[in-house]
Amino acid sequence: MEENSLAYEMLKELKSTRKCLFTIVVIEAVIIIAMFVGFLVYESQFDYETSVEQTQKVEDIDTSDVNQTIN
Repeated sequence: MEENSLAYEMLKELKSTRKCLFTIVVIEAVIIIAMFVGFLVYESQFDYETSVEQTQKVEDIDTSDVNQTIN
């Protein structure tokens, strides 16, 4: 009878240890997800501008007018 009691106590201890480890894993997962969401919220505050290059074809330039505006 004593052997069964010892085995039963060991199983109870293992069960409580597993429950504790499972709780720690869940808490760590929640912290990691919260950090990820926090990073996304932080990064979404900034507006990133994209530069667009436009080219225009200019015809019939009066060079005398160009010289006057430069001087």
